[in-house]
Amino acid sequence: MKLSQILKIEIMEPTVIKRILIGIIIYLMTFASLYGQTTSESNKMSQRTFAQKNKLDPFYYFGNKIKKGKTHCYEILENDLVADVPVPADVLCRNNYGIFAFKINSRGKIEKLAYEGDLDSSIVRKIKLNIRKTEGNYTRPSKSNQESFHWFVLPFISNGYHLGSFSCANSIKLEIEFNLESKRARSYLNIIEFLPDFPSLTVLHNMDHLNEMIKTGLLKGERL
Repeated sequence: MKLSQILKIEIMEPTVIKRILIGIIIYLMTFASLYGQTTSESNKMSQRTFAQKNKLDPFYYFGNKIKKGKTHCYEILENDLVADVPVPADVLCRNNYGIFAFKINSRGKIEKLAYEGDLDSSIVRKIKLNIRKTEGNYTRPSKSNQESFHWFVLPFISNGYHLGSFSCANSIKLEIEFNLESKRARSYLNIIEFLPDFPSLTVLHNMDHLNEMIKTGLLKGERL
């Protein structure tokens, strides 16, 4: 079943569902390299913040690690979901993306997990495993709470933008793709303004290989 079909099944007025799906579709079109670019659109995307959430709120993510400072629980979730994701040997000349969507039910269990994209199978397996590991680490809603489930959407980019693709045989193609995606980001920022708040859906930030590249020494701090 397609990701969009799964999301359509959930309760909400048809017009609201349509708006959310339009937003997600445009969001998916902005995947590649928004962290590395210097455009105002990219900066706004990376600075997008989550609504405040405390430990008693339904679907607060507390994870297995001690929360540091004022880090939002969903920022911790993002990093947990991409922890130790393998970096393809030829990532320098790649531009792949994928989207993962998973539904947490009222018992804190993962009820549905869907994926679409063209990522390496090893990346898909690892992220799905990381998603499964989060099960049971969410605050369960009380019986009186109307929010009986929560969807999370994780976009993941797999490319060598942070390393520079100038030596690739397909460097011109990659540069064109990066520029197009920057323009699409503007479309996303425009449409997000009229999307309604949907408490049962959280679209996480674009994630990529950046942390893993730094950890393994592929990318040095001075190049960020």
